[in-house]
Amino acid sequence: MSDTTFGQALEKLGIEDYSDRIFNSNSHGELFHMIDYIIVADEIGDRDASWFRPWFEAQIKKAKETWTRPESIYQHLIKLINGTGAFPYPAKSRMSA
Repeated sequence: MSDTTFGQALEKLGIEDYSDRIFNSNSHGELFHMIDYIIVADEIGDRDASWFRPWFEAQIKKAKETWTRPESIYQHLIKLINGTGAFPYPAKSRMSA
């Protein structure tokens, strides 16, 4: 279990300005996807996370251009990381989808 908060995770990932969009991305009010951001931040740990924001924003841009519901991208973080091979460090089992 992590002691990292959602806000701390977003700060670590350099995307704290996306907090409202991430929090409100599920039209059914489910918040399970917020845990994914904590998992990713914990996986990075003390290592460099400067790659994350540019990658994240590129995924948002791609979703806006190609997805039927691009606003849902914020709910699919782990799938996107696994699908793009973006994570530059060996992933622990918690990121396996």
